[in-house]
Amino acid sequence: MFLAIVDPGVGGERPAVFVEADGRWYVGPGNGLFELVQRRADTARRWDIAWRPERLSASFHGRDLFAPVAAMLAKGEMPPGRLSADGADRRLHWPDDLGEVVYVDHYCNTGLRAATLPGDDARGR
Repeated sequence: MFLAIVDPGVGGERPAVFVEADGRWYVGPGNGLFELVQRRADTARRWDIAWRPERLSASFHGRDLFAPVAAMLAKGEMPPGRLSADGADRRLHWPDDLGEVVYVDHYCNTGLRAATLPGDDARGR
């Protein structure tokens, strides 16, 4: 079970989704976050989340919407949702890897996979 809430567009038009890919569940915003998961899976299905809590804040969907749906799935319950076949939130034009350092944190994490970079410098020293 993966609960992901990287969601700069919280409260906007993006759908709330859960995805089953190769037997694993993913819950979060339909903003392209699960594109590579769906692309690399042998089998993947995606649902738009139909369930809503009594109170849904404009900015805390991780707490109010996604976490309860992830809990339902963790308990073996299927949350109310509509199976999506249209791929409306897919980002098929996105590359598998983007070889560009956008940010380096204080641990020197970059998000780049060493195997995709040329030369020995990519492997570390």
